Amino acid sequence: MWQRLSWWSDIFQRQFTDLATAVFGLGYGFPLIDFTIAGGITVREPHNSYISVLARLGVVGAFVFLWMHLLLLRVWHHAYKMCTRMRWRDGENRLLILMVFFILVWICAVGEDAFEKPFVTIPYYFFWGIVLRFAYHLKKGAIGVLNRE
Repeated sequence: MWQRLSWWSDIFQRQFTDLATAVFGLGYGFPLIDFTIAGGITVREPHNSYISVLARLGVVGAFVFLWMHLLLLRVWHHAYKMCTRMRWRDGENRLLILMVFFILVWICAVGEDAFEKPFVTIPYYFFWGIVLRFAYHLKKGAIGVLNRE
């Protein structure tokens, strides 16, 4: 735990040394931490996706990342409310299962570099795409298309 805290402290010190890196981040193309594992393999990320987003993209990028997720949550919430109003239990359950997955990824991102791993991010954003399309169909009243079983 102390090792991770020292990584995060070092990243924040490097990022907030001047205004440009604070606002726009440190960028990509290099490891954020100075750590290698057996076999000389360099660890690139500080085992916290939120710190990685802030460090690589700066305050502007972190704000956009947060804003995007707030908008996605809003769409999910509206879709869930529409399912509830229509008394469509299958729709509610599908949305709840997807939300459980999203919450698990968010929790994982606190102690791992979840948003930097393709085997996590690809399903994560794919499922958000499903939520967006789901909400679109609900809004357009195409529930019969979604509910065919």
